[in-house]
Amino acid sequence: MSGEKDTTISVISVERIREVVRLGNENRNLDYKGGFCWEEATNDEKCEIAKDILAFSNTRDGGVILIGVNDKSGALEGLTEEQYTSFDQTKCNSFIHKYTDPRHTSKIHRIVVDQKRVVAIDIPEFADVPILCARDAHSSVNQSKLILRRAALYMRTDKATSEPIDDADAMRELLNRGLMRRTDELLRAIKQIVLPNQTTTISEPGAEFKAEVEDAERYLSTL
Repeated sequence: MSGEKDTTISVISVERIREVVRLGNENRNLDYKGGFCWEEATNDEKCEIAKDILAFSNTRDGGVILIGVNDKSGALEGLTEEQYTSFDQTKCNSFIHKYTDPRHTSKIHRIVVDQKRVVAIDIPEFADVPILCARDAHSSVNQSKLILRRAALYMRTDKATSEPIDDADAMRELLNRGLMRRTDELLRAIKQIVLPNQTTTISEPGAEFKAEVEDAERYLSTL
């Protein structure tokens, strides 16, 4: 929408976090979470984080989860020392890897902003193919509630929620992004073989395969 301010985080820094917190908007690429300790979190709470990570991984440009920011008011509340140090990159990713197929890794940044501790989970967009949910996750409180669904593709919505894709247009857009990434990867590999000593970039990635891409798009439109 024209006039909207960009609240995505392009670079994880004190200044950028301060800026997005001041603007106070969650969006497709940004999510707030109140303070909690990863070591003491329930399996349900960790699976909710896994769902957000799955969704960000399939969203254009990925996303960031800021922990230590009130998700209702957008106020920077900070974390206790115990909460802050509990977010270990290896341990967090070890849990997330159980639910991502192919395995998807996030970066954990621990930053102090205005004398308050904040954790930023930086989730990149998928590198090659969209990320599927690897297994079901039922709530330990209510077994009939499914937090994560095996083989589902999650994505962020315009309402800043993480949901399974159930819209044909959204699925087509995601598959097309995956196709273009594979095309770009193939072009880079071919160029590296043919012109190994040249570092110039291709002016229009995918142009050589325009006909194939258009055929693929026509096929996707019939799904």
